[in-house]
Amino acid sequence: VPGFQVADIGGALYAVSAVLAALRVRDRTGVGAHIDISMTEAAMGFALSGFASHIAAAQTEARGRGETELAGGIAPYRTYETKDGRYVALAALEPKFWFGFCAAVGIEPDPAALFAGPHQVDFMAKLEALFRSKTFAEWLSLSEATDVCLEPVLTPAEALADPHLNARNVFAASADGARSFRSPLHPKESGSEASPREAPGQGEHTREILLEAGLSADFVAKVARLAVEKG
Repeated sequence: VPGFQVADIGGALYAVSAVLAALRVRDRTGVGAHIDISMTEAAMGFALSGFASHIAAAQTEARGRGETELAGGIAPYRTYETKDGRYVALAALEPKFWFGFCAAVGIEPDPAALFAGPHQVDFMAKLEALFRSKTFAEWLSLSEATDVCLEPVLTPAEALADPHLNARNVFAASADGARSFRSPLHPKESGSEASPREAPGQGEHTREILLEAGLSADFVAKVARLAVEKG
């Protein structure tokens, strides 16, 4: 269970993309478009990684989940537990990153580690022991000092406090203090810093929306009073 409404959010995401594309076509040709968005198909799009692994396995040796190169089947492309019970992600898929990682930690850079097979059991065991020999902070220090595609696995709270993500205005704070994601397509003015708009608080625009929908001011006021009375 993913923990959020994949179909709802995915459907909205694809709808926005389709509307923007249709507006662009209309601007260029003067012709409108009928947009057909399926929530089911949108949800399937979020399962792309699983389908890609399945298709790749079917085309090769019918390998199972977790056995292909990009799904944990090779030692240089996996997550590992650290000495203090945290996790880091190693994604040294290209030879230059794998050899660079090996040089940084002082192990022999065997090219065979980049190819799936029974020999991966030994490679994985070796790296599991290696990563358990240092703390999360120690691995983070190595990650910051070398370009080897090694990154910390952050908790949600750590991600919210991450200096890079905050410098990029990834998160927005609403008037009631709630945090939310800002669109990665948030426009930036050329030659200037972005001036992000705060996310609205719950119910902040209810009155305006109801009035735009054609409801009378008296009716909207009555609805507001009932909402307050009912808490």
